[in-house]
Amino acid sequence: MRKLLLGLILSMLAVAAMAGDWLVEPYLGYSFISGDVHGVDVEGNGVQYGARLGYNFPLLSTGLQYDRNSITDLKFSDYESYGKGEGTGSNLGVFALAALPLVGLRAWGTYFFMAGIDGTKSGGPLSDDTKIRGHAFGLGVGYKLPVLPLAFNLEYRQATYDKKDIAPGTAEIYAFTGTVSCPLDF
Repeated sequence: MRKLLLGLILSMLAVAAMAGDWLVEPYLGYSFISGDVHGVDVEGNGVQYGARLGYNFPLLSTGLQYDRNSITDLKFSDYESYGKGEGTGSNLGVFALAALPLVGLRAWGTYFFMAGIDGTKSGGPLSDDTKIRGHAFGLGVGYKLPVLPLAFNLEYRQATYDKKDIAPGTAEIYAFTGTVSCPLDF
């Protein structure tokens, strides 16, 4: 009886896996950033682009997500005389996305096990050659158009950077991002 039950479960999993397909979802968006770097308040914004690559199961997708940010207009509260800073960010993580295809709604969560910001223009505690590393998580919701492979998304992210080449301490960054994506199934 156990072998029959195990065989039935394995065949159901195999059929479910065959019903799945590959997901490739490039996206482009704009982020609004705020947070704390070494006890100094920071605000900024910038363009974000990236992609999700994964596997679709019925109602669920999972895989890897990578993105890059071009962070501009970084303003540090105690460093106004330094001007605005700039940086580039990159994130790599795993995501799980749940979708209701008939109504177009989707929601996902991402854990970024590699997150980093590299300073490209001095403007406070983030100097030209500063590199900070850490981890992040993101939660998002979106709406996928019923006919076209086009989705509109909103995402919240929180990042903690605790590995850096400058003074000890941590940096906490919060971001709200609006993106347009093109979810393609193969």
